[in-house]
Amino acid sequence: MTLIVAGRPLVIAQEMKDWDAVVMAWLPGTEGQGIAPVLFGERDFSGKLPMPWYKSAGDIGKAGAKPQYPIGYGLTYN
Repeated sequence: MTLIVAGRPLVIAQEMKDWDAVVMAWLPGTEGQGIAPVLFGERDFSGKLPMPWYKSAGDIGKAGAKPQYPIGYGLTYN
């Protein structure tokens, strides 16, 4: 699994071919308190993308460009 902690989407299309899973933490809080319970199985993953995630920076705003992950993509476990 790959954990990304960032404040914006990143271009990860090339790197993803070597990953079996990816978690985008979106600046989870002080000292990782927002993501640690999820990574250690104390809480379930949840979350949906609030904006599309594109394969390249050149695709952003490009007419007809399909995002790598659309708005609302994500996991929720019960």
